[in-house]
Amino acid sequence: MATSNKDAQFLIAMSISFTLAVFLHRFGHPKYKKEILSLFGLLLVILFCGYGTIQLLMMTTVTTCMIKSRKCSPRLAFVYCLAHRVIYCSSKYYDHITLGNAMMLVATIKMITVAYEINEYQRHKKELSSDQEDECNGGSKTPWLGLNSEPTVLDVFCYMTCLWGIFTGPIFTYKTYDDSMREQVPAVPFKNTALENFKKLALIVGLLLIASRFISTSALREDSFYEALFPIRLFHSALIALLFQLRFVGAWIFMETVYVLAGFGVYPVSTDPRPGKGPTRALTEDDGISLLHPTEEEYTFRTVSNIKPLQVLSNVSFRESFRCWNCCVQWWLSHFVYSSNIFPKQSKLIRGQATLLVSAMWHGVLPGYYVAFLPIPLVIFAENLCFCSLQSRLTSERGEKIYNMIHWLFLKIFIFAMTFSNFILLDYDSILRFNKSMYYYLISFPLFCIILCKTVDFILPHSD
Repeated sequence: MATSNKDAQFLIAMSISFTLAVFLHRFGHPKYKKEILSLFGLLLVILFCGYGTIQLLMMTTVTTCMIKSRKCSPRLAFVYCLAHRVIYCSSKYYDHITLGNAMMLVATIKMITVAYEINEYQRHKKELSSDQEDECNGGSKTPWLGLNSEPTVLDVFCYMTCLWGIFTGPIFTYKTYDDSMREQVPAVPFKNTALENFKKLALIVGLLLIASRFISTSALREDSFYEALFPIRLFHSALIALLFQLRFVGAWIFMETVYVLAGFGVYPVSTDPRPGKGPTRALTEDDGISLLHPTEEEYTFRTVSNIKPLQVLSNVSFRESFRCWNCCVQWWLSHFVYSSNIFPKQSKLIRGQATLLVSAMWHGVLPGYYVAFLPIPLVIFAENLCFCSLQSRLTSERGEKIYNMIHWLFLKIFIFAMTFSNFILLDYDSILRFNKSMYYYLISFPLFCIILCKTVDFILPHSD
């Protein structure tokens, strides 16, 4: 019942987002766009999130005070927001299937992001005078890609309560939000982009409706699932995981469509925007972008592109498929955790494990999140060994195709199935029962691959 209520609330929120996207694109004045989106976002939070509303206001208020004091490191804001998230998930008011939880997931990332953005802007202002002095002495000035101005307390509040993306990804930085609210990009007829997104959305919804008639995520808790033979359980869990993924893919593509209709998060192709991050290089006159008569081909919504569904399914590599999933959050984790100088640069294993631990903590405190995320470095290590020790030895095209098929099924599809099944079950007893029935496939199969590769390398060493 709770799940159906959440679905109904989510559909209402998405419908309002879609309606406002069309309305503001045609009639909205930039001066009031920010306020309108914030008002509708706050109303939906109050209506659907209950206790989560207090949590959002508390996190926003405390963190804003911290970053506005100019004496607080953004790392402290990071620690506070993550701790706030963990404490909230540990409270008796927490329910992982509510919109309040979804809202706090997004809010935690956005609050940490804007804290770092403001800190970088404050440091940039201090360094500006010395940069100008260097320029006068013949030095070159690196183009600034950060904030245009320091956001006020009201600006931060509007960003945190913006209707678009308040309950789901793609997440976006304050810089992307501010550029879109200021309409830095001229109006472009994004008909082709919108049409492509609608086609994807129609296909995903169709698949979801068909799959839902024959598959249910609740099957993982039923005795009949565990009475079946191991191969049947394996393939059944893969189908359940696919159904679970389709729900996220549908929500993300829908929001991407809303952004396209509203012209939100669009940048010139020549600025090389990345998912979540935005532009990675400054726009110059040499790029030849027409501001008076822009064309659709000159602009891209890559900044708010969160999912590459075809690549997730078709890539042979688990690692490459994983990179195509929830791209904006992956950028955030990479930028603020993996690339952080908190961890030693020499140890990819420590940084990778710390990143996935933070990801699990961000999702919540239930055991399923940790069982799903923490084995991933082991899987990637085993996969790299398989590519180096097994695939590299194959000389025929047919042999490579057979290997790729086996790798895709056993080390990508079934691993995804184990990961998402733990993500679905979450509680200790359920995930223990499931993993026992699967012979701890998420750990045992990667270990088997490692032993196999090491054995092959020992018996048949690579010739130099």
